Amino acid sequence: MRRLSLGGADLLVSHVDGGALADVVQLGALLGGQRGFAASRAVEGLARSRTELRGRELVASRCAVGAFAKAHVLDQRDELRAVLAINYKKAPNFPAAYAVIDRLLDFETDHLAAFNINAVTAITRLMGVEGSLVRQSSLTLPDAAGTDRLISICKAVGADSYLTGGGAGGYQEDELFSAAGIQVTSQQFVPQPYGEPTRFLPGLSVIDWLMYADDARPGLVRFGSDRE
Repeated sequence: MRRLSLGGADLLVSHVDGGALADVVQLGALLGGQRGFAASRAVEGLARSRTELRGRELVASRCAVGAFAKAHVLDQRDELRAVLAINYKKAPNFPAAYAVIDRLLDFETDHLAAFNINAVTAITRLMGVEGSLVRQSSLTLPDAAGTDRLISICKAVGADSYLTGGGAGGYQEDELFSAAGIQVTSQQFVPQPYGEPTRFLPGLSVIDWLMYADDARPGLVRFGSDRE
């Protein structure tokens, strides 16, 4: 068995078809902290009823995984709505912020990528972030890996600078960027307090910011107006 970690959803799996796995974890992967409840329940249920174990390989029908998982994903959406209401109902931005999250959860798709892209695009627009979002799969790239692949992506979109996170130092070869004429800029993000100073905690998700930040209100109003 091997551990697969995908955006906060951890579960032990073996050889499960990738498309079926996307059906299983689509909600848990997006909402880190829920720990992929839909994924674990779906796989556990299938292990009991519609799979057979052959040594260390878990052989599963994609149709069975997808149908079983989707039922639990729907249940988890309602559970998440209840959790948010319990924890944030007294937040100053709760009605408008909850409406945003509710609409994102209602997005219908069988694909994890589409679900996440919809959420990221909506939140980016709400925050007033300008710029275009490009899917890597839409680019024509050479066969490359590691830093060379990052460089090829930058070139494909005409970028002359690459913003890197703080944990990339152990594997990223910055000298290759320089040789390719691309500047590497290290992210120096410092959490900015918002809302009531006594309850602010750094490192929480954008959901907390939407619920409490004064700066979030114009975007929340704009988001609601765009969908009326």
